[in-house]
Amino acid sequence: MNDQRSRYIVIGAIAFLFAALCAAGILSATVSDTAYAGTTVSSASGSSSSSAQTTAATASGSSITVTPGDTADGPSENAKVVAISATYTGDTILVGERFKRKDVTVFVHYDDFYSEETTDFTVTDTLVTSSGANRFTVMAYGCTDTFYVYGKSVSEINVSNSRYSFSVGNAPDERDINVTVRYSDNSYETVTS
Repeated sequence: MNDQRSRYIVIGAIAFLFAALCAAGILSATVSDTAYAGTTVSSASGSSSSSAQTTAATASGSSITVTPGDTADGPSENAKVVAISATYTGDTILVGERFKRKDVTVFVHYDDFYSEETTDFTVTDTLVTSSGANRFTVMAYGCTDTFYVYGKSVSEINVSNSRYSFSVGNAPDERDINVTVRYSDNSYETVTS
């Protein structure tokens, strides 16, 4: 799964590179679906290579081949970290509580188009302070990125009793009391003692 995820990140990075070069007027390229199919492609020199390469044809008809770093073993020997990306994958958090660091996924991106997940990162804080989007910053390898954790607050509490009559001297049993909490994100929770 991580291998496939890495390939999608590499493909995205390559597409971004081509778009940037085209926008700058440096390259005029069209990328066909076969560039993503993992088939054998030819480089500009005419040699054949394996599926680790992606090819695009220029307007003049010549081909350009981009070879990402070795995705099986890690970044190339002289690769440098160029960016990180962070995503929160957990649930909405109650305002005043902290999210779990394990719910943050961080990828390191290298200049040879290799990307890998890392657990070696620092988060500025984990406390959710308001309803809605709470912005957090993650730092790793000299780079920073932001991600959002959505906070929720209690908007309504409903209390009901499943028994409607009591005899003199009998108090309601806590098992007969139902408490339902509605949050600002419209989720509900039944609270039991």
